[in-house]
Amino acid sequence: MEDQWELTLIQCGRITANTNAPLLGREPGAPVELPIWMGAVTDGKVRVLIDTGIGEDLDEIVAGPEPNCLQEPGEHTAAALKRAVGWGPEDVDIVINTHLHYDHCGGNRLFSNARFYVQRREWEAAKDPKGDTAYLYWPKYLSGPDMPPERWVLLDGEKELLPGLRVFPTPGHTPGHQSVLLSTGDGALCYVGDAVSVLENLTEDVVTSIHVDPEQSLKSYAEIRRRADQVIPGHDYRLREYSHGGFVLK
Repeated sequence: MEDQWELTLIQCGRITANTNAPLLGREPGAPVELPIWMGAVTDGKVRVLIDTGIGEDLDEIVAGPEPNCLQEPGEHTAAALKRAVGWGPEDVDIVINTHLHYDHCGGNRLFSNARFYVQRREWEAAKDPKGDTAYLYWPKYLSGPDMPPERWVLLDGEKELLPGLRVFPTPGHTPGHQSVLLSTGDGALCYVGDAVSVLENLTEDVVTSIHVDPEQSLKSYAEIRRRADQVIPGHDYRLREYSHGGFVLK
């Protein structure tokens, strides 16, 4: 029998935008703050963090790729994690990065005892970024004294990391994006990162405004719908902080 996992959704920053900003080709909607989410996951034995937010690099982010990024002191990765579930960075056993854009791996270096799981294709894209989305990759988050190479686990496709917890490729937003599928008491919960930024990407087959391959995005949406009973999109403003579930699909 698969283990049952519990997830706590944690906000670790915000981006001022509009409701349609994540939907390619849509006219601007109402002003809104799009949350930067991370997910604390446990089966009662192992402590897993899905994505790590922007860390404490707000000033550099505002001066560079995202001038509309906001973060309160309580939203710093370590502070937000402690407030939500009582874990310190040293308590986390595994970090899963859905992808390696700066707002999903900026806090990685805080987790001194964790191993980091990412798709090999994503690692390679982040190490040598190219194209229109290259500015979203910050190679400094991938190495250095706090991030020795032996702590990274590079995956080649779908992998069950622990009973009831697996990752599977969902490319399109980035070349090596992966989503996390959890067995929970309410069915299969899929933490989809930025494969799906807001729910309408998935339910209306509207590609995310930031992407590298729209056809791959649509294939990823179909795969997510096939597997998931609930989903947690990467920046949906209608999700509630400290929620333990996502939007119900089935």
